[in-house]
This record gives sequence, structure tokens and C-alpha cells, in this order.
Amino acid sequence: MSLSTLSIKRPVFTIVINLTIILFGIIGYSYLGVREFPSIDPAQISVRTNYTGANADIIESQITEPLEKAINSIDGIRNITSSSNQGSSNITIEFKLEKTSKKRQMMYVIKFLKPFVVCHRILMLRQ
Repeated sequence: MSLSTLSIKRPVFTIVINLTIILFGIIGYSYLGVREFPSIDPAQISVRTNYTGANADIIESQITEPLEKAINSIDGIRNITSSSNQGSSNITIEFKLEKTSKKRQMMYVIKFLKPFVVCHRILMLRQ
């Protein structure tokens, strides 16, 4: 007796067997685990500024803090870290993992930093 003949003669049996296989598949899928998640690096952007001759306190108060406030208004930021040294500052922005591309996140940062760059160029021209 072949499988097709059995299925035609006993349709209720065939339906019960198919439902049992589907049930075991659903139960097996729910217990299926992922051993290792893929390592995904979050998008990071680093903003570096130079102001030759200025000490760390001036750079912190006049450059780093205003930039941090402007950058902080961007959506999707996970973490902002900054450091101010003699003559330079470094701000690292870490974004949340989202569907937006790194290029789009970079455009957000550039959009918010444009007024500061123009202001800094004007100050440099006056000196």
C-alpha cells in the first residue's frame, strides 16, 4: 500500500498526521536557539577640533560643550564621549543600531555642526 493510496482511503488519518508534523515543527522552532549572534559594530562618528595655543579649559567651555549640546539634539544617539586637551578636542558619537545608514547619520551630524564651523572660520579670520 503506497502513501498516496493510504491518504485517499483514510483522509482523517492523513490530516491528523499532517497536523502532528506541523505541531512538532512549531514546538521545535520555538526551542531553536542561536549559538552566536553576529558581531555588529555600532556606527560611530568622531569629531575632532583644533585650536592652537588654547588650554584645555578654554577648549572645553568654548568648543566641546557647545558642540555636545548641538550634537545631543540628534535622534538615535546612544552615547557621546568627549575629551579636551591642550589645543584640541575629540568627540565620539555612537549611534543606536537602526535601519538608517551611516551616511545618513553622518549627514545629520554635519547639518548640526555647520553653524559652528562657520562661526569658527569667522573667529579665525578675525585673529
